[in-house]
Amino acid sequence: MHFFDIFNSIIQQFIIYSMKSINHITCENLLDSLPGMFYRCKNDKEWTMEWVSSGCKKLTGYNEEELINNCVVSFNDLIHPEDRDWLWEKCSFNLKERNVCNNEYRIICRLGRTRWVKEVANGIYDDNGALLSIEGYIQEVTCEKEQTLLESAFNSYQEAVNSGSIVSITNTKGEIIYCNDLFLKISQYSRSELIGQTHRVINSGFHSADFFRELWETILKGNIWRGEMRNRSKDGNYYWVDTVISPVFDSQGVIVNFLSIRNLITDKKKKEFELIESEKFNRDILSSFSSNIAVIDDSGVIISTNESWRKFSIDNDCSDLSKTSEGANYLEVCHNASIAGDTIATEVLQGLRKLINCESEMFQMEYPCHSEFTKRWFLLSATMLKGESRRVVLRHVDITKRKLVEQKLADNEQKYRNIIENSQELILSIEKNGNIVFANNVLQKILGFSDMELMRMNFFDLLHDDVKGKCNQYFQDVLLGETLTSVDSQIISKKGEIVYVESNATPIRVDEKVVGVQLFMRDVTKKKMVEFELSRSENRYRKVFESVQDVIYTISKDGKFISLNPAFEKLSGYRIDEFVGRSFVELVHPDDLPFAMATFHKIFSGEKVDMYNLRLKHKNNTYRICELTPGALIVDNMVVESLGLARDVTDRVLSEKKLRDSEERFNLALKGANDGLWDWNLITNEVYFSPRWKEMVGYGDHELENNFETWVTLLHPDDYANTVDKLNNYLSGKSEEYNVEFRLKHKNGGYIDVLARGFLIKDSEGNNVRITGTHLDMTELNVKKVQLQKLIDELSKKYNDLMQFNYIISHNLRTPVASILGLASLLKLPNNSQEDKDKILQNILLSTEKIDEVLKDLTNIISVREPLNIKRTQVKVKELIDAVIYLLDKRREEVGAKIIVDIAEDCQTIMTIKPYFESIVYNLLLNSLKYASPDRLPIIFLKVRKTSQSICFQVSDNGIGIDLEKHRDKIFGLYKRFSTDVEGRGLGLFMTKMQVEALGGEIFVESTINVGTTFTIRIHN
Repeated sequence: MHFFDIFNSIIQQFIIYSMKSINHITCENLLDSLPGMFYRCKNDKEWTMEWVSSGCKKLTGYNEEELINNCVVSFNDLIHPEDRDWLWEKCSFNLKERNVCNNEYRIICRLGRTRWVKEVANGIYDDNGALLSIEGYIQEVTCEKEQTLLESAFNSYQEAVNSGSIVSITNTKGEIIYCNDLFLKISQYSRSELIGQTHRVINSGFHSADFFRELWETILKGNIWRGEMRNRSKDGNYYWVDTVISPVFDSQGVIVNFLSIRNLITDKKKKEFELIESEKFNRDILSSFSSNIAVIDDSGVIISTNESWRKFSIDNDCSDLSKTSEGANYLEVCHNASIAGDTIATEVLQGLRKLINCESEMFQMEYPCHSEFTKRWFLLSATMLKGESRRVVLRHVDITKRKLVEQKLADNEQKYRNIIENSQELILSIEKNGNIVFANNVLQKILGFSDMELMRMNFFDLLHDDVKGKCNQYFQDVLLGETLTSVDSQIISKKGEIVYVESNATPIRVDEKVVGVQLFMRDVTKKKMVEFELSRSENRYRKVFESVQDVIYTISKDGKFISLNPAFEKLSGYRIDEFVGRSFVELVHPDDLPFAMATFHKIFSGEKVDMYNLRLKHKNNTYRICELTPGALIVDNMVVESLGLARDVTDRVLSEKKLRDSEERFNLALKGANDGLWDWNLITNEVYFSPRWKEMVGYGDHELENNFETWVTLLHPDDYANTVDKLNNYLSGKSEEYNVEFRLKHKNGGYIDVLARGFLIKDSEGNNVRITGTHLDMTELNVKKVQLQKLIDELSKKYNDLMQFNYIISHNLRTPVASILGLASLLKLPNNSQEDKDKILQNILLSTEKIDEVLKDLTNIISVREPLNIKRTQVKVKELIDAVIYLLDKRREEVGAKIIVDIAEDCQTIMTIKPYFESIVYNLLLNSLKYASPDRLPIIFLKVRKTSQSICFQVSDNGIGIDLEKHRDKIFGLYKRFSTDVEGRGLGLFMTKMQVEALGGEIFVESTINVGTTFTIRIHN
């Protein structure tokens, strides 16, 4: 019997017993305290309730008043829309036949949650057999249903993932030389741990020596051995495999390897054990299930118990049954246990007292009650009986099964998720309507969708339009129970990119009913791209073969043409079909034939053959000089075809003779020149450098080879791109002359500046055949240019400095001096009172102080501009910065600023001029404090980092900022200020820039109004 039926039987017996022993109100209260809902309803399609127990509140979310007579909602409205019609038809039939209605269906509770319930109902009939009403009991079974669904999905995944066989290959000594991925997965060894080892590494010790002796005798005789074997994985667990071992023979019939194919049969072997364990599990559940009820009065005295309560007491080692039988005080028992340190008894005592004192409507708690051999849990629920008598119903229900199910569900769910999330496959779980209910992390990462985004999508929204029709048909086939493998399709990522996948699809079943589709997909986008590129490459090379101007040919070992491209017709005058299948000898000039045959034999003997010239016959009986670039098609280390290129160079050969004549004249013209001469034959790629050219870079004539690589090797890397671009532009006709400066590396390790000029020579058809030119050493001239420019820059800087000083003298000194002169003249006026004279003298003193400030500023500026004679020392950066922050601490507290210092490990000490570095830090931090924003907490970040070339010092704040569009050119100027609301003379940033430059560094600023400012200083090593 199902545990639900056993439970109902117990409930019914207890109801009969209770109705005999207690009054109607007590019985009704007992029913209300039981899990689930008792009801009586009319025989109408709305299931109009006439009476319901209080359990309806926990089950549906609605209380009795809201359900009775459909006051707020009818019970038919709570039934899931998909279950209403069949439930009504089935119940109508059973009631008509006077059968018990026993159904499982779904309801939607008040908060929208779907719950599975089981209902047992009977009809109430009059004396004439007419159906008056329906009475029944409904209890939630969602937990069991969810367990079935989860286990079904998990088994579906395991069926797909664990399919396949374990494969290995050994040599005749039994040493493993190959093992597939499933072997690695099952054995838990890496490939490096298995290769070279024998199968002893996974030997479980289960089988005897005779077992393995018989195995080896069989396979060494050349026969196939098959049997079942228990192996052990790396973690010590055992697994069973159905094994087939077959000898592998070479061409002589000698055994060279053994192939082993194993299929997992662990489940088969464990079946009997699992059946025994399953039966024991179910037997334990059934034997421990009980409903134990007692009634106590408001003083705690037990006034009534059922038989299950007494059995419950005995099972829980209550040797003195007087403590838990009628007449005993349950509160005293709890109180005594609480004093003894029983925390569960303490919680029960507190809960019952609150219930009796009307401080709560119900008390409920779960507690463990483990024995030596069995783990058990119970649910204690206590409710106050309705009516005048203040009595409490106690109910202990064994919830061990639910706890074990919850634990098993949690374990299964975790195991299921671990396998899925660690899988490299793209995994999707899809409902029948196509809605996605699960997608693993790998799929989310590849498609770019989050888990929540995918849960709101339909599977068909992910598909490319080209495959939606085909995939819909496949989807319907799987819903009919079919399993599909290796289905190609295309899905679209969040960015709109196409992802090609190869899919396996299996149905998801619940109670043998297909409820969805499980997809296991493998990303084959790279494979598809490779196939596409191969196809495109093949088409591209075919077009190149047909359109290239040189003749492309392949010749068989007997000297006959296998293939020719269209360029052959232009070169020879023959059609391709006239010569395919004919010997190449027919085209070769008789005088060149011995050389051609010798070369042909060298190619087929595997020797490397360089480019060579042959005279080939034209259809008009003339001969053309052709340049041949030979090659070979090699298969299994043997040359099977000769292939190559043939180019008509008749005109070029004739032109070269003319060039040689002109070269002699050209060499005579340049013989007395002091420039370096270079010459590049564009046809043969031959290069010539004159002795003077090599002398410029410090080498003798014999020390440098005459080739293009010599020039590239000596060319400065930074000049390569510009020089080659100008050369290419000249050769292609984009520029009319080749005239460029670049640097060449001298033998002493330095570089010389070179001015290169070139002159292009063309053949009779206008083709480039040669470029000749000269190199002029520009090093000394360029040095003088640099010195001159440096002098000009220094003069300009000094001029600007003089203008600054002029500004200071003319503006900052003239104003206070003029004030002093004016005030002094006032002293000469007659009739000045002593008070007037004191005021005049006071103002003269203020003007004198201003002159003193200007002179001090001039002294500071001059001290920084003087040549550095201060010795650089090792400075501890953090100590210096902490000292500056201490000096500014009062100012920092005034604005409430927070200063965050971040110094890299390799910047703890630096070599610098300490007073300058200290002044730079002070001025930048003071500037951030002065220009702090009043609208937010000032935060200043000070960061020090080191690179291979410099030390980077950065100060960032979130202050009022600077309008750089307006002030960028003036920000480091003398006496420049950018806010009248902030005190200062505008000297700090000017001095900071001068000190940074004196240290050989640079300072940069970035700022945004109302966001903040960042000053960055780079001091070169």
